[in-house]
Amino acid sequence: MFTGAGWMAALIQMNVSLGEWMKERKNSGRMIVTTKGAHPPADRSCSRLSKEDIAADVDSSLRALQTDHIDLYYLHRDDEALPVEEIMESLNSFVRDGKSVISVL
Repeated sequence: MFTGAGWMAALIQMNVSLGEWMKERKNSGRMIVTTKGAHPPADRSCSRLSKEDIAADVDSSLRALQTDHIDLYYLHRDDEALPVEEIMESLNSFVRDGKSVISVL
């Protein structure tokens, strides 16, 4: 079991390993690639649902997975203090940009 930042490093490495596996086999076009982002820090001191935070996580996932798009991108949790329209507009921008096929909250 991972504690502290160790679990996040393990998840990132899992995406890197999956990306390498798909690249070696040239099978990313036959895979449904899903991942999630915007996980708040352990102390939940912030939500990490700003457009900039989500964009950083999407781009990090794309790099780690060595792909140009994510089929299904979803968020770790909601933040009731933020208008859902603001969060959905951020997610929809990735669909419009071709980085994600489906993005959900």
